[in-house]
Amino acid sequence: MDFPVLYSYVIKTIWLTCFYAPFAPIVVPISIFGLILFYFTEGEIFRTSYNVPNMLSLSITKAAIRLLDSTGVILSVGQILIVLYIKFTFKSPWTPLEEAGLGLCLAFSIVILILPSYNLNKYFFPFQNKY
Repeated sequence: MDFPVLYSYVIKTIWLTCFYAPFAPIVVPISIFGLILFYFTEGEIFRTSYNVPNMLSLSITKAAIRLLDSTGVILSVGQILIVLYIKFTFKSPWTPLEEAGLGLCLAFSIVILILPSYNLNKYFFPFQNKY
């Protein structure tokens, strides 16, 4: 368990929340929810995965690769929600760069859903599938 990484995540979240809160107050409850979710997730990981006795299991790697597929979708939906909140709160017009950015995020998430990285991992690292 890497405590500096855990503490740095919490401190980074608090600093970013303090930085963006004056511009978009919605980030405060989102950050609180994220920290609570992080706390329970790390507790679950500590309870289940970190107590494997003196061996490394491929199940952790496979679970992380399966979860990697949903990262693009979560990031693009989160970005769309934040941009829509800011656009409708401050009544600012859309720029072509913002539309292109949202389009790229959606395209990225669609590509990841079509080509799951778990299958790519099986293709590029076949030696892991023997165990």
